[in-house]
Amino acid sequence: MTWFESVQLRRAQGPWSREVHVSWGEDLGVRIRLHAQPGLPAPVVGLIILTEDRRFISSFGTHFSGITPLLNQQGDAELFLTLPALPLLKGSYQIDAFLLDESGVHIYESAHACAQLHVTQPGLELGLVTLQHHWDHHDHEFL
Repeated sequence: MTWFESVQLRRAQGPWSREVHVSWGEDLGVRIRLHAQPGLPAPVVGLIILTEDRRFISSFGTHFSGITPLLNQQGDAELFLTLPALPLLKGSYQIDAFLLDESGVHIYESAHACAQLHVTQPGLELGLVTLQHHWDHHDHEFL
């Protein structure tokens, strides 16, 4: 059997928790603790950030990033995801987590809304994220 022990968030230097308040532009950490059946290939871990009305904002998968959970002899593993300079704008968001087979196709376990993220921002920008951008007085060639 394969399952999540926990999925927790934290802002820089803060405690790990299932619910975190961060400001736009802060770093966000995600810690995943899991158990997998010893002797089987390590599972793929997938995360999705969603709005409260379940619109997908972004997803992350260990298979996309080329990392495999390192299982100890009992089948336990711990992984960390860092989201630097979080570009999310003001709002409340949910985290869904998935454990999948090594191909990333078959779901072993899913944990919906297993962590909550509340974002504040200093400005009045609208939308879901702030995209990197640059204003100027002159036309420039795109790189």
